[in-house]
Amino acid sequence: MPAARHIEGPILELRPPRSRFLYVIKGRRIIVLVALRKQKGETPPREIKLAFRRLAEVERREAE
Repeated sequence: MPAARHIEGPILELRPPRSRFLYVIKGRRIIVLVALRKQKGETPPREIKLAFRRLAEVERREAE
């Protein structure tokens, strides 16, 4: 079974073998912000920053 962990703020990480998914839970929805292949070690900081940018875009669109 894949592991999941908190990354930062509302962003969570699902960790199936050889993959990573950064996502948020909003109400009854799960929104995948970034999907990547596992390289080695920790999730790259640039991918976490990308997830925050995409989260901001989702929130901006919801506010419209």
